[in-house]
Amino acid sequence: MHSLKHKVIRGAFWSIGSNVVSQVLRLGGNLILTRLLFPDAFGLLALVQAFIVGVAMFADLGINASIIQNKRDDAEFLNTAWTLQVIRGGVLWLLVCIISWPVSLFYEENILMPLLIVSGFSSVILGFQSTKLILANRKVELKKIAITEITTATVGLSSMVIGVWLTQSVWGLVIGGLVQPLVIVFMSFTYFKGDNNSFHWDSDAFKSIYKYGRWLVLSSMITFLANQGDRLIIGRVFDVEFLGIYGIAIALVSAVYILSQKIGSAVFFPSYSTIIRDRPSDLYAAVRKARLAQVALLWPAAITFIFGGQEIVGFLYDDRYSDAGWMLEILSLGILIGVLRMSYSGLLMALGRTGVYTTLLFVQTMVTILCLLIGAHLGGQEGVIIGMALVSVVLYPIDSFAFSKFSLWQPELDIPVIAMSIIVFIMFLKFSL
Repeated sequence: MHSLKHKVIRGAFWSIGSNVVSQVLRLGGNLILTRLLFPDAFGLLALVQAFIVGVAMFADLGINASIIQNKRDDAEFLNTAWTLQVIRGGVLWLLVCIISWPVSLFYEENILMPLLIVSGFSSVILGFQSTKLILANRKVELKKIAITEITTATVGLSSMVIGVWLTQSVWGLVIGGLVQPLVIVFMSFTYFKGDNNSFHWDSDAFKSIYKYGRWLVLSSMITFLANQGDRLIIGRVFDVEFLGIYGIAIALVSAVYILSQKIGSAVFFPSYSTIIRDRPSDLYAAVRKARLAQVALLWPAAITFIFGGQEIVGFLYDDRYSDAGWMLEILSLGILIGVLRMSYSGLLMALGRTGVYTTLLFVQTMVTILCLLIGAHLGGQEGVIIGMALVSVVLYPIDSFAFSKFSLWQPELDIPVIAMSIIVFIMFLKFSL
């Protein structure tokens, strides 16, 4: 446990550090790109990415999670997982090609078809990523993973900026986006220690992966709808220009959510798995410490966005994107309660409760879509933003009830955070009015 504690601290340091650097790089690249392109280009890219991510999640086999959670880490198991991953990558690209035409018709944007076909090839590239990178995550050895992420982010964004500067179109974003997966695959084979993968098939390994991942296929489908459904609906109900501006605001808010998810998947998921295997009696205390650390880390960012969103957007972007400022402030209100939900990240996966995890994701998806549609009906564009901010508030009691069934709801932490959230909301109303 002492060794694990040090691994968690080091892993959190590298994970947070790489995420901060990656977000700074992404913001810097975004500032350059928004000056070279109009909002509709980012709206198109948002749709392309949503469908590519959607297809990938609809065919998620839980391979990476299986490698981290499973007791086996022998060559037969890892090579079988890698073989499945390669096959999956090819199938994903084929599916993207198939849906590209109907998608372009639905959104009445002919350019979506070739954009999807070219962008979708990234699935084929990522299919060859070595399992050595996932093994490093399993062991909570995150230094090399952090360096890999920073390197790929730097090269990927540089490629996008150069591509956009040369083409002056959304094609620069798409072509530049293919460079990043190439760098990831190259570094996964050359930078990490261990034996390289080769094609292999082991029936027992496949059964083990399938048994663990069968619920994850459904949960990934639902995750896609929960995370990308807003973009798909907004792109259809409104237009790609509004979607592009919304994308600027949601990208800044997502930086907070991504950091929480990153810590949860890279640090806490493997750590919780180890505690459950070796010292289950220590789980409650470990979860409370992890959740408290995430609240302390993420709340300052939320407060900054809530009371300074318009100034931040005005400083970073030109007048074409000014509406992203008030969107950022309202969306960030949802983080105050949302951080309590996010801080449980990785726990159900470590417990092996993939069915409960999937059920909660389904509920999250339904609530997100309903809040978005009701908001759009009642208040148009403003209503959509308010509806999205309310999602976490509606979901919190549902999640709390679910975790109480595992004796893991922690009112000693949650109630004070809720009280402070109410105070911040009242202050925001007075500040705004």
